[in-house]
Amino acid sequence: MSEEDDLKEAMVAATVADSLKDGDFETLLEVVDVLEAGGLKGKIAGLALGIIWELLPEEAQEKMLASAQAEGKSNVIDFFTRKPR
Repeated sequence: MSEEDDLKEAMVAATVADSLKDGDFETLLEVVDVLEAGGLKGKIAGLALGIIWELLPEEAQEKMLASAQAEGKSNVIDFFTRKPR
C-alpha cells in the first residue's frame, strides 16, 4: 500500500469515527455491514460492536437509540440495551 492509500484509509476511519460520535445510526449499520463483509460474525462481531458502543459518548448512544426506535430496528436496540426481545 502506498502512503496515499494509507492517508485515504486514515481519513475514512476519521470520518466514520466522527459520524459515530455524532450519533449517526446509519453509520453504525454500515459498520455492521463492513464487519460482516470482512468475515466477523456472531460473538466476535458482537464484541467489536459492544466495544464501539461503550466508547461512544452518551449523547451519541441516546441519539442512535432514538433513531433505531424510529426506524423500528428493535434488534439493534435490544443488542445495545441488553434488554430481552
